[in-house]
Amino acid sequence: MNSTHRINCVVIDDNQDVIDVFWDLLKMSGVDVIAKGTDGMDAVKLYEKYRPDLIFVDLIMPKYDGFYAIKNIRDKSKCQDSCNHRKSHDGRV
Repeated sequence: MNSTHRINCVVIDDNQDVIDVFWDLLKMSGVDVIAKGTDGMDAVKLYEKYRPDLIFVDLIMPKYDGFYAIKNIRDKSKCQDSCNHRKSHDGRV
């Protein structure tokens, strides 16, 4: 039996338009978007719940930012190579 694993991911951003664009682009690329959130706390909770292959997270967000998410996910996963991030939608790091 030949089975293939589709990549799955979570998208985190405080801007709903950015989430929607990422969602659509990833789906068109064959990536399963399994959840979305609006801050770093959501990212950590969704990571714990789904253990996705990838997490796309905005770094600059109010309250719990992407740096909070990355630190806490790395601490929980004990595997720093599994964390992926992007620049914020306005180009800030």
